[in-house]
Amino acid sequence: MVGSITLQNVNDADIVDGDVLGKVAFAASSETGTEALKVAAMIEAVAEKTFDASNNATEFVFSLAADGTAASKMTLSSAGLLTITGGINVSGGTIAGTIATVTQNSITTMTGLVTVGTIGTGVWQGTDVTVAHGGTGVSTLTDGGILLGSGTGAITALAVLGDGVIVVGDNDVDPTTIAAFTASDGVLKHEVGGLELDISGIAIGDVLAGTGAGAVGIVTSTGHADGQVLTLQADGTADWEAASGGGSGDVVAGSTFTTAGVIMAAHGDDKKIDEPNALLTTNGQAMTVSSTESTPFIANGGAGTVNCTFVFAAGTGDTNNNAIMKLTSGTVASSYLYMGDTDTANIGYIRYKQNGDEMIFHVNSADALTIDSSQVATFAAGIVSTAASNTLGATSFNDANITNVGSLACDSVVVDAAGIGLDVVFGGTTGLNKMTLTDNLADALNITESSNSYMKFVTTNSGESIVTSKNLVQHPDMTNTALTSQSGSVVINANLGNYFSVAVTGNITGLDIQNAVVGQKILIRFAWSGSYSVTGYTDTVIWPGGTALSATASGVDMVGFICTTASSAFDAFVIGEDIKTV
Repeated sequence: MVGSITLQNVNDADIVDGDVLGKVAFAASSETGTEALKVAAMIEAVAEKTFDASNNATEFVFSLAADGTAASKMTLSSAGLLTITGGINVSGGTIAGTIATVTQNSITTMTGLVTVGTIGTGVWQGTDVTVAHGGTGVSTLTDGGILLGSGTGAITALAVLGDGVIVVGDNDVDPTTIAAFTASDGVLKHEVGGLELDISGIAIGDVLAGTGAGAVGIVTSTGHADGQVLTLQADGTADWEAASGGGSGDVVAGSTFTTAGVIMAAHGDDKKIDEPNALLTTNGQAMTVSSTESTPFIANGGAGTVNCTFVFAAGTGDTNNNAIMKLTSGTVASSYLYMGDTDTANIGYIRYKQNGDEMIFHVNSADALTIDSSQVATFAAGIVSTAASNTLGATSFNDANITNVGSLACDSVVVDAAGIGLDVVFGGTTGLNKMTLTDNLADALNITESSNSYMKFVTTNSGESIVTSKNLVQHPDMTNTALTSQSGSVVINANLGNYFSVAVTGNITGLDIQNAVVGQKILIRFAWSGSYSVTGYTDTVIWPGGTALSATASGVDMVGFICTTASSAFDAFVIGEDIKTV
């Protein structure tokens, strides 16, 4: 255990802000003169607020004398803020964290300065700071001009650019300028790949189409019906009209594909969603993939964190707007939903086995859970639950054990095979092994055979009892517990039985009977190997006529004890002295 010294304020019943909880003061003891005898240094623990059940904020105040009374020079708050009245001198170390307030207006000497944070107020003054030291290398810059780096030389300021002009690099020498926009608030010109079109008014479903040489316009979707497609007209323009057919294709990397009906995939024309981050959504419509291939529809997620998403969106045809995916196989085959990765494609799957009507959950290349046609679930590796409580119907654990269940509440526990039997073991910490019966029950525990009650425990208030319809026969444990070479302090453990044979090789100075219950009868056979005696008893022992056992030298004596107070008081009687062979 670590030693400690605690200083407490015992004078204040209530600790409020500013109260001193404890302090350590330092002063000279053998000096003369007024100042020499004053406290020269002091550390105080001071409350920062009123103490209560949830508050005990405290600060440390460090005081030092400077030819006078010791005064506060440094304070460490409960939040960890260090406040110093003077300056800070650091030799060979570093200052980390935030310096809240600096009252000095200059730093006289500082070598090896690595980092300067944000200067909250004031200015950085001096001659032109070179680029190598974080400056621009010049004292003035063009108003509105763009700054151009020149290696370690001074920064060059470009002239003010014209309206719509931008700077473009060529990955070699200094960048150049081009007139890219019609104006600073205009649109991108055709010459540099622009549309020269304001598309701020474009709506959902609108598309862009060429309207002439170097001209683009918006083909609006307003007024057109659901399911129409954009087609090329006879005059070369594009417009919406009813679909005239066409096939479906793969959803390729980075694209989104929305079905408007049925996707048919014939043999050799299987469809797939390809990574990365591709999305296929049914948009509330039906989608059918039909093929003679084993995997007619593939969704590849790819490597890393890219996704491949297949969404079944709820449609309006179903009454409850359900999103449904159906897997249909032959009548004697199985339907599979595989999960895996690029290392093991089929490491896990959900399988419905048509032949036998079983649902199988396959985990890490092995069947983990099987649900048969009667809805009975079989777990291959047992059940582990982290819930506070679990509710099960009729459950069979076969011949396996139920462990670590906490509280087990059930209507009945039945042995499912007569040849196995039922073994209830209360294991664990000895002090907690118990069976607890609920209070105030007329039939708290009933041991029966068929319809016959053999023993019943009644916990009804004021009527508690143990009722038995058969003879109650008590068979005391008379197994001999042999204690050899005994002398001095001898312990008789009544938990071991009721009969003890003690071979005595010296005087017994203390006979201690432990763990006895009231009414328990204990027999002790003393075999003396010489002239010895019992000179003391740890418990209270009462003898007939007040005369204790007189040991038979080199003989055998039999003594009986009846416990009158648990493990502490006994009535003793001599059954036989100097027992010998006839």
